Amino acid sequence: MTSASGCCCQHMVNKKMTRDLSLFCSGLELFQIAPGKTVIAWTAVVTRFMKFGKIESAKIFFEKLPSKSSVTWNAMISGYIENNQSEEGLKLFKTMFEGGFWPNASTLCNALLGCSNFFDLKLGKQIHQLMFKSPLYFNITTGTSILSM
Repeated sequence: MTSASGCCCQHMVNKKMTRDLSLFCSGLELFQIAPGKTVIAWTAVVTRFMKFGKIESAKIFFEKLPSKSSVTWNAMISGYIENNQSEEGLKLFKTMFEGGFWPNASTLCNALLGCSNFFDLKLGKQIHQLMFKSPLYFNITTGTSILSM
């Protein structure tokens, strides 16, 4: 009985994933022919590529993006971390910060999670210091994420 229900659930998951992928491909076709692409549309494509584990495709779109927002940076950083590539996510976090983009609460939470996954205590301490010097230190989300270290 258990194996039959497991099989049924797996079929439902595969069916949903196939439907989601089909919708994404249709959306991607529309994105490619659209004359004016906003940073929101670019970010949506990057996010979906990451959701489907298409990291290289997400990276290509991210690099082609004419202007990046903090949401776009977060999509890539969290995508790397969610796809078990914390080292790449942390490299991108450093690139973002060195490029003059100030991290928001979401960025810091993702970076701390990446530090925890990658066992990078040194960078985790640096991020904590950065948070301590900013108003984000009193943010409940960033404060809680320090516990993951």
